[in-house]
Amino acid sequence: MADYKFSVGKITIDGDTIATCTGITVRHDGGAVEHRAGDYRYPMWIELGAKSLEISVESAKFDVDPSELNNTYVTVELQTGAEGGGLTGTLTNMKVVSYEVRETQDAFVVSTMVLRKAENPV
Repeated sequence: MADYKFSVGKITIDGDTIATCTGITVRHDGGAVEHRAGDYRYPMWIELGAKSLEISVESAKFDVDPSELNNTYVTVELQTGAEGGGLTGTLTNMKVVSYEVRETQDAFVVSTMVLRKAENPV
């Protein structure tokens, strides 16, 4: 399993930006499957199993109602931070799994969201 962190990004549908995001974590798990024979201590071979890709967003500012995004495929564009350093990337065929808006003790409103890679997009 690997976690990658990005400062900023945006969520788009068909090229139109619907949200700007901060505090993005991309979690990838290759689901390695070890094949062993008998009582061998080490696997004879390792293959990839069920792969998963999940994105968590700490804060998102939406231009649309996030509840309308159920069963909608979106694209997440990962961008460099304010200082211009870091990696960029684009993740397509992502689906919103959960969305929450809550208020902190300091009277800040924080929205968080989790997206997962759609295995077989139509």
